[in-house]
Amino acid sequence: MAEVLNGCWKCVAAENMEELLKAQGVSWTARTAASAFGYGVGKAKQTLTIAGKSVTIKMEGQSTIEGSFEADGSTVDLFTPDGSTKKGTATIEGDKLILNIEGTVITREVADGKLKMTIVFKDVTAIRMHEKQHEHESQT
Repeated sequence: MAEVLNGCWKCVAAENMEELLKAQGVSWTARTAASAFGYGVGKAKQTLTIAGKSVTIKMEGQSTIEGSFEADGSTVDLFTPDGSTKKGTATIEGDKLILNIEGTVITREVADGKLKMTIVFKDVTAIRMHEKQHEHESQT
C-alpha cells in the first residue's frame, strides 16, 4: 500500500530540473532562483501522510506549503511548488501516489529505500530522490 510513502523525506538529488522547468514555461527568473537553491537538494523536505485514499503533503524549502486531498481519481485542487493551486487528479496505484496537474504527471514511489519522485511534462522527465529522515533529523 501507499502508506510506505509516509514520513519526512529530504531531497538528496535532482536530475533534469532545468529542462523540465523550461518545458513548463517557467520564467528565466524563477528558473535561476530554483537553480541557485540547487533545486532543493540538501534543503527541501516533504512529509507525506497517507491513510487509505486520504493524502496530506507538506513541502518545506524556501517556503512551506501544505495540502490535503483524496486520491480517488476525482478532480481536486492540488498545490504546486510555487504555492498556487491548480486542478488535477490524484490516484494511488499499489505503492505509488500519482498526481496529474494540468499535464504534469508526478509519481512518488519508494525505490531502494528512497523516495523517487518522477516528474513528466510532455517529453521531458525529471527525477528527484529523497532520503527518509528520522525523528531527530527532521528538524534540521
